[in-house]
Amino acid sequence: MNRRRTPTAASSVTGHTLFRRSGARPFLVRRHAGQQPADEGATLLLVIGFIILISVTIGALVPFITTSLSGRNSLDGIRNRQYAADLMVEEAIATVRGMSQPGQTACGPFIRTGINGYDIRVDCELRPGLVLTGGVFVEQRNVRFTACLNTGVACTDSTAIIRAQVNYVVPTGNTVTFTYIQSWSVN
Repeated sequence: MNRRRTPTAASSVTGHTLFRRSGARPFLVRRHAGQQPADEGATLLLVIGFIILISVTIGALVPFITTSLSGRNSLDGIRNRQYAADLMVEEAIATVRGMSQPGQTACGPFIRTGINGYDIRVDCELRPGLVLTGGVFVEQRNVRFTACLNTGVACTDSTAIIRAQVNYVVPTGNTVTFTYIQSWSVN
């Protein structure tokens, strides 16, 4: 048998409602007119507020995620092109170093296709110089390498991906003893 029963009769006493169950003592419920319990509906408002906060946060982060993903593709292409040009310049420096008179005889262009999906051309330009060392002029065998995408024409300042100036040290004869990178710039 259920001990809890719904009230069967109610009578009003000032500010109170008297409920009486059949066969039991009456009990009082204190209620002021029009007054609801203070926490009624508060949980629902907290849940709705939390959902809105999470939605706004996710909505604010979505543009950053999509921008990062699309920016990554273009950055990958730029890096692959630079790495391909870097490889070709290093290869050209090594090739000139193995020549019989590096920095004095014409070199290049060096062309290679399919490096990271790019066709790269490296042009070299002789840039000899004299340096006064210990009261003696010493010849410098400098070569400037310029790498660009191969379009069938020589590399220009506007098409250059990498520029490097290299000094080949040849103290006697034609044998290179040292190779110094004097400058290296990536556009």
